[in-house]
Amino acid sequence: MVMFTGTAEQFNERRAQALELAEQVAALLDRIDALGVGAATGQLLTPGGTIRRAPGRPAKGWTVS
Repeated sequence: MVMFTGTAEQFNERRAQALELAEQVAALLDRIDALGVGAATGQLLTPGGTIRRAPGRPAKGWTVS
């Protein structure tokens, strides 16, 4: 793993970008589940947060926390 060496502002911007990308991944997992060929399982650990199944929320099966 490479250590970040930029400014705090740059770090915060990149964290925000990582969160946005993680939310896009969660949306893609929802779309895959909607195909009805089998549900994805597990969780993904990312710099933007943990992507995991949101129990009891069928319209949005995946969430980032």
